[in-house]
Amino acid sequence: MSIDVPAILWKIVVVLDRPGLRNQGVTEKTRVIAVNMPNIVGIADKGYKDYLTTVDELETLTGYNFLDVPEEIQKVIEAKKDAVFATQPFGQGEWKIANLPSKKSQSAEVMASSFYP
Repeated sequence: MSIDVPAILWKIVVVLDRPGLRNQGVTEKTRVIAVNMPNIVGIADKGYKDYLTTVDELETLTGYNFLDVPEEIQKVIEAKKDAVFATQPFGQGEWKIANLPSKKSQSAEVMASSFYP
């Protein structure tokens, strides 16, 4: 018996200014952090900034459509690579896991993950 181990691990964080609105509160200014990390020994010494990517790149890689927001908003926020999080102190918020897509090419109900400062 063999076990398949993924070669990469990815994560998407959508920083909501008003979490109660869920995906309806997402605008072109909403901050999105996407990372794509190799699943290998020895990356613990690197920071997440070394693995920053865009949601567009993760969608191409996986075949998923992650953000269920209007197309004009998706075009803006999914193409940006985050640069702000590097200046914020880590650990001053609470991580909340939202709904993940169940099939390829289906939208996630909200987003892969959300960070509520």
